[in-house]
Amino acid sequence: MKVSFRRAMLDQLRHIPEVSTFSVDLTGKVVIVTGANVGLGYETAKHLATMSPARLILACRDQQKGDKAVADIVRKTGCKTVTCWKVDISEPSSVEAFADRFAREGGEKLDILIENAGVNTFKFTRTPMGWERTIGTNHLGTAHLTFRMLPYLLRADKPRLVIVASDTHYWVTDPEGADTEDVLQKLNEEGRKGKFYGQFNRYFVSKLFNVLFVRAFATHLPEGTHLTVNAVNPGLCKSSLVREVNPVLAGVMRLFSRSTETGSRMFVHAAISPALSNTTGQYLNVCQVDEPSDFAISQRGASASMRLWDETIAVLSDVDGQSGEPNRKWMKEFGAVYKYTGCFGGEFLVLNDAAAIQHVLRGQTTSYRLDKAMREFLRLVTGEGLIWADGSDHVRQRRLLSPAFNPVFIKSLAPKFASCVSKLVKVWHRQLDTSENTEIYVEVNAHHWMELLNMESLGITAFGLTFGTMEGDNHPLQTAYAGMLHHAYGRPTRMSIAMQSAALHTPAFLVHLIQKLPVPSMERVKTAQSVGRRFSQELIQEKRRLLATNPQLEDRDFLTVLVRAGEKGQKGNLESMTDDDIHNNLTTFWLAGFETATNTSAFALLELASNPDVQKKLVDEVASVLGTSSDCDLSEGFNADEVERMPYLEAVVKETLRRHAAIHSGLFKPAHDDMIPLSTAIDTPEGLSDRVCVRAGQSIIVSFDGFNRSEEIWGPDANDFCPERWIQSEANTVEPGKQCGGMYANLATFGGGPKGCIGWRFAVLEISIFIAAIIRDFELSVSPDWELWRDPSFIATFPMEKGRWKDGPRAMIRVSKRNKNSKRVD
Repeated sequence: MKVSFRRAMLDQLRHIPEVSTFSVDLTGKVVIVTGANVGLGYETAKHLATMSPARLILACRDQQKGDKAVADIVRKTGCKTVTCWKVDISEPSSVEAFADRFAREGGEKLDILIENAGVNTFKFTRTPMGWERTIGTNHLGTAHLTFRMLPYLLRADKPRLVIVASDTHYWVTDPEGADTEDVLQKLNEEGRKGKFYGQFNRYFVSKLFNVLFVRAFATHLPEGTHLTVNAVNPGLCKSSLVREVNPVLAGVMRLFSRSTETGSRMFVHAAISPALSNTTGQYLNVCQVDEPSDFAISQRGASASMRLWDETIAVLSDVDGQSGEPNRKWMKEFGAVYKYTGCFGGEFLVLNDAAAIQHVLRGQTTSYRLDKAMREFLRLVTGEGLIWADGSDHVRQRRLLSPAFNPVFIKSLAPKFASCVSKLVKVWHRQLDTSENTEIYVEVNAHHWMELLNMESLGITAFGLTFGTMEGDNHPLQTAYAGMLHHAYGRPTRMSIAMQSAALHTPAFLVHLIQKLPVPSMERVKTAQSVGRRFSQELIQEKRRLLATNPQLEDRDFLTVLVRAGEKGQKGNLESMTDDDIHNNLTTFWLAGFETATNTSAFALLELASNPDVQKKLVDEVASVLGTSSDCDLSEGFNADEVERMPYLEAVVKETLRRHAAIHSGLFKPAHDDMIPLSTAIDTPEGLSDRVCVRAGQSIIVSFDGFNRSEEIWGPDANDFCPERWIQSEANTVEPGKQCGGMYANLATFGGGPKGCIGWRFAVLEISIFIAAIIRDFELSVSPDWELWRDPSFIATFPMEKGRWKDGPRAMIRVSKRNKNSKRVD
């Protein structure tokens, strides 16, 4: 639909119903109006105050002006539940503080959120977040507050979200510019060429973005929610938005403007009118649904809407903080044990306390089990292997798998790890020998190379196969599984978190049906399952043929060990290990060992590259044990005993595992009511208590990252990378009250108890050998302008580059030879 200036002016003359004609009782309702100290927001709040809301919050940038508006509204309406809370939506920390305050003081729900705050400027200035002010406030600031308040809206009975738009969105010059990649970044470039990016066009663009955002938001709402979201055009009003407009133009605009009281009626109508109870994702004008611009409803407009949604999520994900940051912030505010209410009213108890974590981990498979819906999701990904199994089935599988994970067999794999990493070393030497870089270094994505290295390592140790990933070969398993966890569960949006939360309220048998849905992430999982099963079946049969012809075949890989266990079971010497058991546990081992080891290895290299003093100490130790790169080729011989002679290498690996837990948390539910012991007593309404009561079925989050970075356990430098802490006796001799029951070095990284990671020795030895071999030959550094971002997924932590989330996991390091005058001869 096209709207001419004449049509817009005629709309200005149309009758707007009085609020009294659609007024409702807001008793028990909580309402927030942004930008409410003046103009449209003030008039909107004044109308709502006459309807007896339980709480009416004026969200204002200026506390003093907001307080004055509150006093005026109280005096004129008699409403005593009006208050002003300070928030500047262009400042992320202000939005976060506002949302945190609402969590403490606002109550369980939010019924109405009217987002009226905005700016209109013709000068290129930036918000505290670094974004161009008009886009940064009107779109990003609005979206940020929307997402932060979404959990509270979803708890209300029939909540409404109203976002101010404008008929100026019809008049955007070259609106197709909205459907271009990185549109937000391009709009953030001062002086960028093109009419779409012109400063005069920016307010119009911001209002188009409001319309597109509302349309996208409505499509992403979880099925069954009663939340409605609409964009509302109040028309041209005598508001403070014209304060930065040219005085002559402002004077002309006021001639045709309606009063802010009249314009506010449309906000109130959108927020409370029974006639709009089922209306969502619409553009409202003159108290009725209207058609937005031709571009907004076009195919390119739909594309722009989804593109804007994705880019907005990316920008605001950076605002939300890195993996573990929210938990650490809440730990400082509320202590090591606290509760919060998530989407759909779900209550979560978060444990960072050592004794509490130990108690839950020890009770796995019996007293504390995975949520049934969560367990079903796990079955879809890994099959019915060791991680999925509970009770007696878990005991059976762990006993059958134990030969493949005994310390002697794991140590025997050291030469295989060394052989794999030596291939990577040779590739990097070749790149350096052929590099035209005058600085004599090459910049590599260490995460990508660690992915290839772990793929090659798992191929040899798990299946007895050489995949050839270092030579550029692309094995089907690599294609199927590489990056699968990050693709399926990485970088969760607030909406995906809401949908995942909804799944936790879904019966497990229904979750099973999700695998049949054409969801991209599930399609990736199903493809990996299909490839993995076909591949493992072929290998199992081939391994059986080899064992039949040579019963004395040496156990050189996990598949041989597992097939031999299956053969023994068939002969009655052991309980049976079926082909399904073997396949499920190969899949489990692959998923549990592949991406987690990849991420940890990449984090280790980044830490060494960022801490040259640590790197120097490690190089000296490695050289004293293994010699230098000119002394020997590690592929010729390397054993686990040599690793044990390098205590500083062990300290570096421990510190990496501590600071970058591959799995940041676990979700459990008690099978029965219980009392969880605490290392540190907490304040309760009854006084100090060294225990916390939990009820059967309650959701409990065990934060591995929180424990690993607890200042109470590790000291004031808990967030620093400091391997020296492991050289000191205190880190290795921990008092009972600070032990979490972890599998390794009092770290929660590998879990603990009966379901602790069975492959922790494999991971530690593998990562240690990888680091030693790489650091022996190469000097590592990072670019001065590169910044690490620890990205949280639904279950894991990935290294990424801040601001480049679309590129996926990244760990960019500069690699140069330690002996710069040598040429490697392969």
